[in-house]
This record gives sequence, C-alpha cells and structure tokens, in this order.
Amino acid sequence: MNNLQRICEVCILNNIYTPEEIESLLKAGKEPEVHTKSYWRKKGKIPIDNDSGIKTKLWTKKSNTNEYFLVNTTLYSENMVKKI
Repeated sequence: MNNLQRICEVCILNNIYTPEEIESLLKAGKEPEVHTKSYWRKKGKIPIDNDSGIKTKLWTKKSNTNEYFLVNTTLYSENMVKKI
C-alpha cells in the first residue's frame, strides 16, 4: 500500500471523505486535502489544535538508499488548520 492509498483509507475511516468522493477525486487526478503539519506550514497554515490530527503511518525513504520504512505521522484535513 502506498502513501496515497493509506491517506485515502484514513480519510474514509475518519469520515473526511466518502468512498465515492475519494473515487471522484482520484479520477479527476486530484488527491484528498489531508496532509502533514510540515506540508501545511509550507502553505502558511498551522493546525488549530495539535492534538486534533489523525495518527497514522506513512512510508518514507531512507537516506541514500532505495529502502522505505513506515513512520508515525499525524495528518490534518483542511478544516483542521488555520492561516498563520
């Protein structure tokens, strides 16, 4: 399972998107607006409440290798963040 699949699953399990909405987004070439804190910071936003995120695990690449491993991550939907 890749990160996009994991994020889609998290969205459905946490009632952020319905399965039909996820399917529609993916068919349109888009992705769910659910990202990590670092992603939102780059967009000039921060989580409203740091504890309100969704805990999951995503794949990350080990430096200078082709090895991947799962790391603990917290995801935030667009309604969980505010402008800085």
